[in-house]
Amino acid sequence: MRSKGASPGFTHGAPSRRVLPRSYARPRKDSNGEPVSRTDLSPRRRILRPLPPFLADAVVAAVVALFTGPDAEVNDPGHRQADEVTWLLFAVSVGALLVRTRWAVGVAVVTGAACAGRALYGHIGELLNLPVMVALYTVAVRGNRTPRASAGSGPC
Repeated sequence: MRSKGASPGFTHGAPSRRVLPRSYARPRKDSNGEPVSRTDLSPRRRILRPLPPFLADAVVAAVVALFTGPDAEVNDPGHRQADEVTWLLFAVSVGALLVRTRWAVGVAVVTGAACAGRALYGHIGELLNLPVMVALYTVAVRGNRTPRASAGSGPC
C-alpha cells in the first residue's frame, strides 16, 4: 500500500515500525574493522600511550633542569656565585630524578641533601628546590604512607 512518492519507511494508514533505513542501524567500521562511534569525528582514532617509565623520568628531569639550571647560574651579587660545587650538586639532584619512579624515597633523600648542600654553601634561589618538590610529589603519589613521613622530614 505504498504510493509512488512515499519514502521507503512509511506506509499510508498504518504506523510503521521502521522509521530509518537499515543502513543507519548498522555500526560503521573504520579501516581496521572496528566500530566507530558517531561522536568520533576523526578519520582514525589515535590512542595516546603512556611513556615508558625511564623516558618519562628523563623528560621530567630535563624540564626540571631547564628551570633549575638558570636559577643556579644567576645569583645576587652579595651571595656565592655558581662554581664547580654548584654544578656538581645540580647534576646530582637532577640526575637522581632519572630514577624517581623506581626509588622514590631514595631520590627524595638525595635531592633533599643536594638542596641542603646548596643552601649551606651559600646559594639562594627559589627554583633550586624544584628537584626536591618533584621528588616529594613522586613519593606522595606512589607507595604507602610510611615512606611519606620519613621523606618529608628532610632539612630543605
